[in-house]
Amino acid sequence: MRLIKPTYEILTDIRNTEFTKQIERIARVCYKSEDLIQEGSDLKMIATLLKNKHEAMIEHAPVISVLFHGNRGFSHEIVRMRLASFAQECVTGNTKISMSDGTKITIEELHELQEKGESLPLAKSVTNDQLIVANKIMHVFKKKGGDVYRANTEEGYSLDCSCEHKLLRNSNEYDSVKNLKVGEYINVNGRPSLLNIDEDSLVEEYKDLSPLEISEKHKIPYRSIIRILKKLNVFTPRKNDKNPGKYNINHTEDSYKKMKETIDNQYKNGRVVWNRGVKESENKSVAKQAETLRNHHHNNGKGEENSAWLGNSVKNGYSRANRNFSLKEVVCLNCGSTAKERHHSDKDTKNNEEYNLLPLCVKCHKLIHKEMKKCSYTKLSRITSIEKIGVEEFFYDLEMNSPLNNYVAEGFITHNSTRYVNYSKEKFGNEISVIIPDYIENLGQEAKDIFLSSWESSQNNYMKLIGMGVKAQVARDVLPIGIKADIVVTTNIREWRHIMDLRTADVAHPIMHELMRPLLKEFQESIPLLFDDIEY
Repeated sequence: MRLIKPTYEILTDIRNTEFTKQIERIARVCYKSEDLIQEGSDLKMIATLLKNKHEAMIEHAPVISVLFHGNRGFSHEIVRMRLASFAQECVTGNTKISMSDGTKITIEELHELQEKGESLPLAKSVTNDQLIVANKIMHVFKKKGGDVYRANTEEGYSLDCSCEHKLLRNSNEYDSVKNLKVGEYINVNGRPSLLNIDEDSLVEEYKDLSPLEISEKHKIPYRSIIRILKKLNVFTPRKNDKNPGKYNINHTEDSYKKMKETIDNQYKNGRVVWNRGVKESENKSVAKQAETLRNHHHNNGKGEENSAWLGNSVKNGYSRANRNFSLKEVVCLNCGSTAKERHHSDKDTKNNEEYNLLPLCVKCHKLIHKEMKKCSYTKLSRITSIEKIGVEEFFYDLEMNSPLNNYVAEGFITHNSTRYVNYSKEKFGNEISVIIPDYIENLGQEAKDIFLSSWESSQNNYMKLIGMGVKAQVARDVLPIGIKADIVVTTNIREWRHIMDLRTADVAHPIMHELMRPLLKEFQESIPLLFDDIEY
């Protein structure tokens, strides 16, 4: 059991002098007195607003976000403040969730399917061995929104989520976005995102550039660009051709008509290739085609003359140029039949060392690659940026079928809803984090020992239930109300005044005193006048 103190962290720069100036500008608009704005008039205006109880103007100041590390009791009380937004682990509605069949569905669309009573498809989860497998979605949650942060990796992955959303840092260890730093590595879907621009940017580029030019610009295969454009339903053959007239050279209205008649006649008794069996001497077009092939057709040679030649290394009948071999004495490692191909065991096609090349028959080689597509492994990807990008009205989250409490969102391996957190997988081993506030520390040793004994017993019983296969969302019923719970509270200054007035009063719960009273002092120091009149 890990005992920690309740703490908080102010996520907004509250020393910004624009707070009071913005309140004044908006209030002056309402009172038609914009001409009275001058240096220092903002403080006088706010004093007048507070004195006259005209606090509606204060709602227009920038919102303030505070991260609280409290317990369940604290989180259950603070969420009663209905004008505030609360964020724990969640993502934005347009986040694409990876399904087990290879498709992607936004989490908002999954929520709509759930609301209609339709069955939810299988999604992807990650095992303790970092293997990506199919898993059942138990429930889709829709929550109040808040500040949105975007995490990007060097391979083009991008995720929009709350600062509390947890990502898989390394083997079985999750950490919140707010704790991650640029340069650190996190686990992502095993198949990297080759295109380093978003789909909207790709469509814009396609207006002026051809698929070939886009592929050369971003250094990814030409066919990948074609595939993505077709998926987006924007691909048009020859759309970006620099010389579209070349396809119409020597064609007239009569020639098009004659061409159509010829094709129609060919289909009357079944389509037959027009030049089948026709000799060069019998048709000018056939003669011209044959001559062109003789002059321009590329016949790839053997050995060093072959364009795919990678060197003269041939081991056990295997050529690096084509990765095929046909020696009868080499057998397939899987079925024992004659091996025709080699498989790269580390999945690196450039690693052609003998130890990495496994002899397989064609059928077994195809089966292995089919399984690799169905369930690949995660890989580590370096974080290139984490930044706040705005505010979202609603957040979403998933409950996945235990014990795989995670899902793949935009390629990131993310933890599922905190409601279903498996506390036995915390990074402190089998220790559960419990908040021990001052009011328990000050009860005396005998009373404190009773709390510690009760928490220890709850922890042991919880671990036993998890070991018996009981789901985390069921086993959590034995956990104490003192267990650690993180929550972000975002609201305007008027609501913060209301929160402070209620939660710093003598009648408030001691856990509220321990977190809210120091926070009120910081507000009074950084934003004087707006909070100075609140006393306890």
